[in-house]
Amino acid sequence: MTSDTFKQTILPLQSHMQLLAERMLGSEAEAEDVVQEVFLKFWKSRDKLDKVLNIRSYTMQTTRLMCIDILRERQRSNLCDTAIPDIPDQSIIDDVELSEHRSAMLHSMLDNLPEKQRAIVKMRYFEEKEISEIEHSLNISPGSIYTSLSRALQTLREKLKQC
Repeated sequence: MTSDTFKQTILPLQSHMQLLAERMLGSEAEAEDVVQEVFLKFWKSRDKLDKVLNIRSYTMQTTRLMCIDILRERQRSNLCDTAIPDIPDQSIIDDVELSEHRSAMLHSMLDNLPEKQRAIVKMRYFEEKEISEIEHSLNISPGSIYTSLSRALQTLREKLKQC
């Protein structure tokens, strides 16, 4: 499609495109942007426009689809805005500091456990090993592992209650 053909077939549809976009988007400025985007898209692919049988319908459909994309994006951003409440920066910092304090406290409590219990807790909960893997690593029975885990967790619970 030549530039003259483009001017004669596409540009006269601007008012129809503008009206459709305004109705869909409710904003004259956004509608103008959509129309300009459609023109730019068509200009870049003007070689392919010769194959289009009904250029008016194709232009209006392209305008409609671009408006739908904008409306979907609005909807997504509205969902994100409502899904994430505004949290003051200080509360985030306080939460991180509290979490770091609790983590340090937990590691200190773990270090005070007997060596066997400490090793089993670390392997089970930090390294996420199965009981059978712990059994082979430490050469102790599964019953002994469960008993040690139970005692270690009970000790940790009691120390946490004291804090």
